[in-house]
Amino acid sequence: MPVEPWSDSALKAVTEKGAAMLNVDMGEVEKQIIESSFDSIGVLQELCKGACLAAGITETVSEKNSIDQIAFNKAVNKKLEDYSGRHIRSLESFSTPFKVKNKDGEVVALFIPYYFVKMLLTLEFDNIVKGIKRDRLHERINELHHRKEGVRSSDISYFLHNIITHQLRNKIKPPLLDYDRSIKTLKIIDSTFYFFLRHADKQGILDDIDNPFESYNDKPQGVLFEK
Repeated sequence: MPVEPWSDSALKAVTEKGAAMLNVDMGEVEKQIIESSFDSIGVLQELCKGACLAAGITETVSEKNSIDQIAFNKAVNKKLEDYSGRHIRSLESFSTPFKVKNKDGEVVALFIPYYFVKMLLTLEFDNIVKGIKRDRLHERINELHHRKEGVRSSDISYFLHNIITHQLRNKIKPPLLDYDRSIKTLKIIDSTFYFFLRHADKQGILDDIDNPFESYNDKPQGVLFEK
């Protein structure tokens, strides 16, 4: 039985009930906690727990305590640290090239997964939250690609239609992304990945991910692979 996404009102109710039981006031940071949870009750509970611990609250207190911005920031940094290792490894694994055939039947690598990761780490966060439309994704990948305007519509279709398989093949479990063909939109399906993308040093992460094309810069465009 699916239990997510949770509505903001439901997350607010959970926060307020827990705060009352501990005799703490989370009003100053409640909105930020809910926004940073991205409809996930698990992320919300972790942020509430982290903020309370940062404020020195480990049990119900006799006098009401307020959870402030400093405690919230500490909770965010702790969760970012917890999530970063897995998600950075996933992005590195995701960058593994797809192999496709050109019009002559030769197997080539267009490095679309790498350019997709680059797009994901440079796109405005609000656009990611809304879901990335296929046309915008194609346009942005062509802007970034070493073969300007060289990525065909069929290449993008192959990439998107196989995005779950690509993640599983590269041991990204559970998957982070899925493509909805009915509305031609790519979505993040892991709330912790939303949290990670919102708070991480995305440029620093991108700088550390190897550009696969640079390893083949002495070869023709469309690096050949053995069939």
